[in-house]
Amino acid sequence: MKLAEALQERADLNISIEQLRSRLLNNVIVQENEKPAENPQVLLKELDSSISRLEELMRRINHTNCVTISEEKKHYRAYCRERRSQGEDRCI
Repeated sequence: MKLAEALQERADLNISIEQLRSRLLNNVIVQENEKPAENPQVLLKELDSSISRLEELMRRINHTNCVTISEEKKHYRAYCRERRSQGEDRCI
């Protein structure tokens, strides 16, 4: 998987996790004698799976950033720190 693909999947997972959390909260509390619209156990399982995948992706992205060396023989994180110190906020 390329870094750009991993970053896109990370963004997608963050959105999915927030949506799952919202759906879970909406289905946990119901009136007496009513059933939730969605099974909270299924939502919780899906949320746990998404969080686990996100954690794995973040480990892999961080590892890539730590071992990637630029043409100037700088690690990627050092390059990002340098850009931030020069007032450039964005770094992948």
